[in-house]
Amino acid sequence: IVLAATAGWFYQSIQSDHYSGNEQAMKTALELTSLERADHVDFYAGDRQIRIVFGVNANNEKLIVWVDGEAVHEEKASDGASRDDIREAVRQRHGDVEWIRLVPGIYHGEYVWEAFFKIEEADGKRHYYDYYRFRDGGWLDTLRLKTE
Repeated sequence: IVLAATAGWFYQSIQSDHYSGNEQAMKTALELTSLERADHVDFYAGDRQIRIVFGVNANNEKLIVWVDGEAVHEEKASDGASRDDIREAVRQRHGDVEWIRLVPGIYHGEYVWEAFFKIEEADGKRHYYDYYRFRDGGWLDTLRLKTE
């Protein structure tokens, strides 16, 4: 019983930190950008941990806000490549993939889409990270991990 209670407390404390980080990112984005309504938060764990806040401005235009502590960067979603654009770019480069996640982030100082996926290869499934420039969807880099 003590072990189960300890495990439950540990899990709850981790989740509490995650959710409070999301709430703080929303608050920061609402205070420091033209964001009027925050719809959801995604998490990017690259060189540093960044919260990505999605929402709309006063004109109901979709916005994406990168929150790195108190530093923020805001973009209209329409000014960059869309998720569908990036999915198509990945399909053209790699064929059919098993998607894990697709999230905005920062890669080598550039605002990007990070595509994380698996591909079935002769020696097993291999995980990939592809990085595409947010502004125009241009491919930047691919990281290949070991096969499963």
